[in-house]
Amino acid sequence: MSDRAVISLTEDSKWLTEHYEEVRNNGEKVIAVKEKRVIQKASSYGEMLKKLEADGEDPAFVLIEVIPSKDDGFIL
Repeated sequence: MSDRAVISLTEDSKWLTEHYEEVRNNGEKVIAVKEKRVIQKASSYGEMLKKLEADGEDPAFVLIEVIPSKDDGFIL
């Protein structure tokens, strides 16, 4: 992976952190972020991979995150 791709994924991760509640409030389960914007939404990771492939996107160069609902609990 090129330095530019790593920087881009880092920037997208930072963007998602800053906009997490907004994204979470939209109720999406799986999102794909590229260039600091949500480019695709899906209900499962497998569905996301299919959608990205259909869009001509390489999942290796897209930030894909599973967003839990507000009602989901976590055990740390």
